Amino acid sequence: MNQNRAEKKSGFLLRTRLLVSGHFDDLKKTAAELITNPLNSTLSLLLIAVSIALPSIFLTLTTNFMSGLDRIDESPKINVYLREEVSIEEGMTVTRGLLEHPQVSEATFISADEALKEFQEGSNLSGILIALDENPLPHVVEVVPSSLDPLDVSNLVMSIELYDQVQEASINLRWLERLFAISLILKRLVFVLALILFLGVILVIAHTIGVAIQFKRQEIELMLLIGATHGFVKRPFRYLGFWYGFGGGLLAAVITELSVSSLSASVEALAQSYRSSYALDSGGIVGILAIIVVGVFLGVVGASIGVSRHVKEIQN
Repeated sequence: MNQNRAEKKSGFLLRTRLLVSGHFDDLKKTAAELITNPLNSTLSLLLIAVSIALPSIFLTLTTNFMSGLDRIDESPKINVYLREEVSIEEGMTVTRGLLEHPQVSEATFISADEALKEFQEGSNLSGILIALDENPLPHVVEVVPSSLDPLDVSNLVMSIELYDQVQEASINLRWLERLFAISLILKRLVFVLALILFLGVILVIAHTIGVAIQFKRQEIELMLLIGATHGFVKRPFRYLGFWYGFGGGLLAAVITELSVSSLSASVEALAQSYRSSYALDSGGIVGILAIIVVGVFLGVVGASIGVSRHVKEIQN
């Protein structure tokens, strides 16, 4: 019994080694095929790279645009006007309560006297205010929301207005709504562009694999006649698709990095003119790996479609 187990284990290990060796040999052979046909391979890789790089660049810029919204120096402020009868101590208590709100980033209490002083310094109507017997301005709490999503800000305003001490809370949401509408359009544009170009990559690889199969048609027919499985026949072409996807993804990552780097200096100069230190983020190693993985995925999918279709035609 022990001998049978040892024989089974030995046979399993042998089959595993042969399988791994076969995959490794196909991987090397298909890589050599790309090298031996540099012109055709380069054109195909460049086409794949550009098709992957375009949506990658747009996605990177859109992501930076969205993250840049959180770094706007003049963040939107909710002006919370307190009731006339609210004292300074009560106003400070309201301010501390707002600071504990999960959607509030900052809350600053401005007394009626401070508000009057600021208004006099920034307005030509100071003489009219001095002539009044009483200060007409209420205590105000300036609230900076932690989220710039218009829906979140709107919900925060409504929750603040539920305070008994609050007369009114107001903010101009139009510019925020416009920014988020633009970001939504950009996201959808990136999705549609990526879908079209990625489909193009799959079709290009499927066509390239089809051409390679036609060159080896007689060899494939002979392999099928002597009993080779479809998996064995298709495996080298799938690896060929893998190399096209890997090479195209790698080139796409380089194009994306170079494009973002060329724009980064201009963006930094623009940010400095607004006294900000904002800089474009290309995604680093994670972004590069993601682009390569996408390329490999598209390459394998395209190769699988191309080889399945043409091998079926040869068999029929």
